[in-house]
Amino acid sequence: MTNFSAIEGPITTILLIDYSKQSYSISLYSQEEVWYGPIEFVRSLKDEDWAAIIMYDRKVYTDKDAEKNGIFQNFTQSKNELEKTLNNISRSPAVWNESCLVDAVKAVLDMITANREDLNEKISLVLVSTGLDTFSQNRYDKVLKEAQNSGVVIYAIGIGGQLRAVYEDRLSTGDRMEFLVSDNRLKSFSELTGGEFFQPRFVSELPDIFKNISVYLRNQYSLGYISSNPKRDGKFRKIEVKVKKTWTNKKGKEEKLTAHNRKGYFAPKD
Repeated sequence: MTNFSAIEGPITTILLIDYSKQSYSISLYSQEEVWYGPIEFVRSLKDEDWAAIIMYDRKVYTDKDAEKNGIFQNFTQSKNELEKTLNNISRSPAVWNESCLVDAVKAVLDMITANREDLNEKISLVLVSTGLDTFSQNRYDKVLKEAQNSGVVIYAIGIGGQLRAVYEDRLSTGDRMEFLVSDNRLKSFSELTGGEFFQPRFVSELPDIFKNISVYLRNQYSLGYISSNPKRDGKFRKIEVKVKKTWTNKKGKEEKLTAHNRKGYFAPKD
């Protein structure tokens, strides 16, 4: 091990939210309920933190028109501007059923790369999505690999659990399979980058989920080591981090601590 230290300083986070019609019909939430969690999250940011807000349906809204219309906010330290953007979206009807999740994640990674020199070390993506993807042009496996190597931690919140709980017995085999693939897509993006995947079944769970994410963002550590495998073959190498220390819960019982970390990395290739 070459180093181990807490990552101090402000955070940079991007809120990426599914803006399609299907996200609302599947989640059974009203638009205002969907945005309540993100608004509280924005209010919890510190003055020195940076954040951006991006929405997507069949396209990713990061252009000047989207910014002019108040549905895209580039990196800023103004919580007022961020909250204003979320409020604008909550009052705007969704237009398209299609969604391009993979393209949206790719757009975020490109945006971070373009601004990397101006951003701090702690960069995260908070993704609120059904996980469905019907319109992306980028390949999922390539974008997933890019996300793994980016150093960006992804926290994914899957919406749609309420509908699945209510209509569990009425879903077709095809629908069940599609939801399973969607869940795995979100789970892979989050867990392989060191984040976490949340699956709320009710809208009342969203505020606590965003509070937990805020805590995670403030408690990150950097651990470095030199691999015993010198091969430069471009292959994926797994990483496993175990915590020996335990903690005592409210009932006085000792429990193990769990580390959320990247599941691995791709070795360089000559």
